Amino acid sequence: MYFIPRNFTIISFIGLFIVYLIGIMVPDIMEVDAAQYASISMEMAKTNSFLKVYHLQGHYLDKPPLLFWFGAIFMKIFGVNHIAYRLPTFITTIIGAYATFALGKRLYNKNVGTMAALVISSCQVYILHNHDVRTDTLLTNFVIIAIWQGVAYLQTKSITNFIWAFIAVGMAMLAKGPIGAVVPVMALGTHLLYQRSWSNLFNWRWAVGIIIVLIVLTPMLYGLYIQFDADPMAKVNGRVGVSGLRFFFWEQSFGRITGENVWKDDSSYFFFTHNYLWEFLPWSLIGIAGFCVKIKQLIKDRFQPNSNNEMYTIGGFIFPFIALSTSHYKLPHYIMVIMPLAAIFTAAYIDTILRKENKKEYNAFKWIQLVFSFLIGFLALGIIYYVFPVTHAVWWLIPLGIFTGTIFMVTQRNQVVKIMGPSIIALILMNTLMNGYFYPELNKYQSGKLAADWINENNIDHTQFRFYDKHYHNTYFYTNEYVYGFTNNKHIKDFTKTQDLYLYSSEKGLSHLKEAKITYVIEKEVFNFPNAELTPSFLNPRTRPDALQKYYIVKAEKQP
Repeated sequence: MYFIPRNFTIISFIGLFIVYLIGIMVPDIMEVDAAQYASISMEMAKTNSFLKVYHLQGHYLDKPPLLFWFGAIFMKIFGVNHIAYRLPTFITTIIGAYATFALGKRLYNKNVGTMAALVISSCQVYILHNHDVRTDTLLTNFVIIAIWQGVAYLQTKSITNFIWAFIAVGMAMLAKGPIGAVVPVMALGTHLLYQRSWSNLFNWRWAVGIIIVLIVLTPMLYGLYIQFDADPMAKVNGRVGVSGLRFFFWEQSFGRITGENVWKDDSSYFFFTHNYLWEFLPWSLIGIAGFCVKIKQLIKDRFQPNSNNEMYTIGGFIFPFIALSTSHYKLPHYIMVIMPLAAIFTAAYIDTILRKENKKEYNAFKWIQLVFSFLIGFLALGIIYYVFPVTHAVWWLIPLGIFTGTIFMVTQRNQVVKIMGPSIIALILMNTLMNGYFYPELNKYQSGKLAADWINENNIDHTQFRFYDKHYHNTYFYTNEYVYGFTNNKHIKDFTKTQDLYLYSSEKGLSHLKEAKITYVIEKEVFNFPNAELTPSFLNPRTRPDALQKYYIVKAEKQP
C-alpha cells in the first residue's frame, strides 16, 4: 500500500498558493474579456446599479452578473484595482479545490482526493484563469461544489447536502448561465441511469431543488426583467425588444448550439480536443489514459450496473464536452468547467497503477511526466533567453530549479513523489516565471493600459479624452472612468471650438483626421499586441516589430 507524504502535500500546496498570489498581483488585467469584466465591475461599483448591468453607460446582456457583483463589492471595500477584481475568484478557487478533494475522497479514498486536488490546482488552465479572470473560473468552482454536495446527498440523504447542492447550482448559473446546471445534472444523472437507480432519478425532491435554484437566481431574474422585458425599447447589441429572461435561459447557452446566439465562429468539432492537451497540462496524457481505462471497464462490464464503477466523473466530463463541441462559438476556456472531474478520474487512475504489482504503467507514466517536466524547463529557458531576455539573473534560477527539482523528485523512494513531484514542481516554477515575469513583459504591449498611464500622468480630464476608431477596456479601468466614448469628426470640430480634445486613434484614424482637415499634434505613440493571441512572429524578437499594431494619442487643437 502506497502513501502520500504529508510534507510533499503541504509543500506542494504552499508552492501553488504562492503562484496563485503572484498571479493575482500581476499589475495589468489582460484584454479583452478580463479587462471588460473588470471595467463593468468598476462601473457597477461607482453607479451602485447591481440589478441592471451597464457597460460604458449602455445596456449589457451577455454574461450573468455574479463576477460583476463580486468584483464591485470587493472594489467598494478595497478600491478599484486588479487585486480587488481577482480576489473573489481566488477565494472560490480554494473552495473548489477542496470540493475536488472531498468528492475524490467520497468516490474513492483520501489518497485519490488529495491527488485530485493537486492535479486540478496545478493544471495550467486553472492557474491561468485565476490571473486572467473570466466567468468560467467561478462557474467551475461552483459546479464542482454542486456535484460534491449532490453526491453526498445521494449517499447520505442529508438535507443539508441537498440544500447546498442546489445553492451551488444557482451560484454556478449566476456565474455563466444554464451550463451551471447542465454539468451537475449530466454528472449525477449519468450515474443514476447507469446504476438503474430509478427511485433517486425520479424523486419529487428535485422539484424542491429547482425552487431553491430559482430563489438564488431571483435578484438576477428581477434585474433582467426590469431592464429588458419591461422595457422593450432597451437597445443591446444592436437589437431592441430582447427578452432578458429568454436570453439567460436559452439564447446565451443553448442558442450557441442552435445558432440563435449572435456569437458565431468557424471552429471545428475537434476544437476542444486539442485545447484539452494544453489546458490540462501537465496531466493531459495520464488523464486520457484514465478516461480510456474507465471506458474500457464499462465495455468489459457491458454497461451493466457495478457498485465499483462511479459514472459521475465520466458522465460529467464526456457529455458536456460533446455538447460544447457542437456549439457554433467556441473559446478554449469553455471546457474548464469539466476539468475538476477530469482531475478526479486522473487521480483515480494514478491510484490504480500505484496499487498494481505490475509496474509497467507506473514506469511509463513516470517517464512521461519526467519528459513533460524537462520540456517545461526548456520552455522556461526559451522565454528568459530568447522571447523576453532577462535583465535580472534571479530568473535563471527558474529553469535551473525545474531541472534539479525534477531530478530530485525522481530519485525519491516514494512512488507518489516520483510520478507527481516532477510535474508539480515544474508547473509551480514555470508559472512563477509566467506570472512574475512573462505576463508583466507581455502586458507592456497593452496599449489601452499605456493610454491610461498617460492620462493619469498628465491629469487629463475625462471630458477631454475620446476614442476615435478603437478602444480598450483597460483604459477605462485604470483611469477609474467609464464615460469615455467614441467620437466623430463633427463632434471633434464642435468641441475644439472652445478647447483641446485628446484622441486615441490608429494610423487609419489619423488619415481620416487629415481628410477632415482637423489639426492635431501627436502626443504619444503606443504599440499594441492582442496578448491572448500569441503568434510566432510576436514571440520572435526579430519579427516582433512587424507584429505590433501602432496607435496614437493625439491632441486635436483648439480652433483659432
